[in-house]
Amino acid sequence: MGEGGGLLTPLRTNPTQDEECWDCFQAIILPKISIPYLVKMDTNEFHLKFEIDESLTLLTSSAPAAIPAATNLARNWLWVGAPGTGKSFDLNAEAERYVGATAGGSITDDIFKMTFHPSTSYFDFIGDYRPLTLYDSRAIPTYLSLDSSPVVRPGEISIDYSFVPGIFLNAFIRAIENPTLKIVVIIDEINRGNIFDIMGEVLHLMERQPLTSASPYVGSNRVDLSKHAMAYLRSTSRRFSEVRLPENLYLWATMNPNDHSVHRIDSAFVRRWTTKYVGINNGSRVGMYTVPNPINLDWDTLRTRINDKLENEESMIGFWYLKPFEFSNWELFYSKLVYHLANNVVKNNLGCLFRDDLDTVLKVMEACSNNASPFRSTITP
Repeated sequence: MGEGGGLLTPLRTNPTQDEECWDCFQAIILPKISIPYLVKMDTNEFHLKFEIDESLTLLTSSAPAAIPAATNLARNWLWVGAPGTGKSFDLNAEAERYVGATAGGSITDDIFKMTFHPSTSYFDFIGDYRPLTLYDSRAIPTYLSLDSSPVVRPGEISIDYSFVPGIFLNAFIRAIENPTLKIVVIIDEINRGNIFDIMGEVLHLMERQPLTSASPYVGSNRVDLSKHAMAYLRSTSRRFSEVRLPENLYLWATMNPNDHSVHRIDSAFVRRWTTKYVGINNGSRVGMYTVPNPINLDWDTLRTRINDKLENEESMIGFWYLKPFEFSNWELFYSKLVYHLANNVVKNNLGCLFRDDLDTVLKVMEACSNNASPFRSTITP
């Protein structure tokens, strides 16, 4: 040991090698907290050992930086925005990237999609008993179609009933059977149906307060579904124990909150989601599409000028409001966009967008059919 309790000084029989080894020791074993000593193992064999004072802090080189965890997206994710902003397309693409990045993940098997509409029911979302056609092959009678022509059937028809799971039940079973996979349910236009009737107990299940630090995204509530749904779960899934949202089940949805044709939503519904606002200019691409003659203007420029004249975002036009083929000719373009603006958006204030001489919707559309731009000069100079 060196003077004053310093580190041992290496023998420099091979200076370069010895110094490199000793530098390594010095970077790890520090004086004042380690006691080196020699142990004689044989006549010419000695082992250098160190005794560490564990009551003191051992100073070492900095710990390696942690590898960033994979992106952890919201379990209950609601994308809100006006039509034509591309929110449905982008959310689907996000789901495909997220599921595809998981070892063993399958875009086909692990993403469940559904669109809500006024006739969507709880039974479509959760499941219900439905009629099932059975055939008795021992008897093959002759069946007739509506036009009285013979119809071939594999046997005599009888009707039975079987439980048919809805999209949520299928996704739930997939998630609990495959806990290492990410399972995503995507509900498009979620507020076009009666949300509370359709989702039922699932809204209560969506509470995801942390139960433990080890499972912070497991649903904090458990409920029983209908007795038929519970019986189906018990008979179908070997891992089923209770109805509680598993950590790997994601509920994602899109919504246009400004659409007056849909059901009213309240704070109790919104509170259950992590929301993402998708602005009217999401996905804009300057120069991607050109409006046909007689306008012949960049589409993103035209719709921006139109939106500048409108007061409410719910009335504004998103970049993806029109499909690519609708830029192929003037008739397709004005039949969709101009008619929508004139008849639905500014019908009571046509002068906001259209020329002064076009004071009715009919005149606006006649100008278009005569191959003339109906817009004011501030919009299409």
